[in-house]
Amino acid sequence: VLLCLSGTLLLLKRKRPPWAWHLLLAYFLGTHLAVALPGRLYSHYFQLWLAPLAIAAGWILESLTITSVKGKEWQAIMAGLIVLMGLFTYEAPQLGVSPENASNLLWNGRFVADRSLGEDIKNWLLPEEMLFQWGHETPIYFYSQRQPASGILDISPLFIGRSRLLFRSRVSNDLRIQKPELVVITKDFISDLRNDHQILGWGIAHYVPFPGHEHPGSYFLLIRSGGALQERLANAKRHL
Repeated sequence: VLLCLSGTLLLLKRKRPPWAWHLLLAYFLGTHLAVALPGRLYSHYFQLWLAPLAIAAGWILESLTITSVKGKEWQAIMAGLIVLMGLFTYEAPQLGVSPENASNLLWNGRFVADRSLGEDIKNWLLPEEMLFQWGHETPIYFYSQRQPASGILDISPLFIGRSRLLFRSRVSNDLRIQKPELVVITKDFISDLRNDHQILGWGIAHYVPFPGHEHPGSYFLLIRSGGALQERLANAKRHL
């Protein structure tokens, strides 16, 4: 970022085709809109700036090379190497961290737990059986490789936006039609499990807690009463 800002004047000295400037400006504007329009400004949104800033930094280093005194182009190359070494020094300690440990450090084990639960669900449910998660843990669908009971994978659209009432009705209808064998509720939203809830209220009469299973992580598991999964669990218990 500092390289881009400090090299702005040098960059302006170098003539470039108008289309190149227009394209870079459009890239910067598009990145700003992509970060700002959701209205939440989460920190990871700003990683979208990496690509346009890298392009601008490359332009600046090239301009430094061209505007250097003849025979001293190496100074521009050294400027680029200094920036590169600074970035490498900053990132090097993290290169030896495994993806799992990095996820634990950044997200306190949240996504690692999603993967673990998803892999368990893959063993519990048959390929044609469905599940539904109430929360923001959409990776569970990916790791379980089981079909979601509704096309609304995350509950955010049910509470944010002008179409939230329409989406609530859609999810409610999907659950009644598809009757997923397993429902995963994150503990942050366990208070939604009540009789008067527009969506989960229906499930109270049709689902029971997963018997004898305490999974690590922030989940509350429900299985369909009288469903195929409950029957398999009961048969397995009788054969113990």
